[in-house]
Amino acid sequence: MIASGSAGNQGSYRNDLSNSLLTIGLKRHSVACQNYYKILHDSFIQGIVVSLVKNIMFFIWSD
Repeated sequence: MIASGSAGNQGSYRNDLSNSLLTIGLKRHSVACQNYYKILHDSFIQGIVVSLVKNIMFFIWSD
């Protein structure tokens, strides 16, 4: 009984460990994704601003 009990505890400990490692991995992954999306978002906005400025400059120069 004692042996099976300790084996069971060891199993649950391993599960907890793998779960916590998985959570840490997911958190890091989500942070990386957020940074990536932020960069994409910023570059997208930058692209819009640049194209707007170019269009405005073009209209000014064409007049």
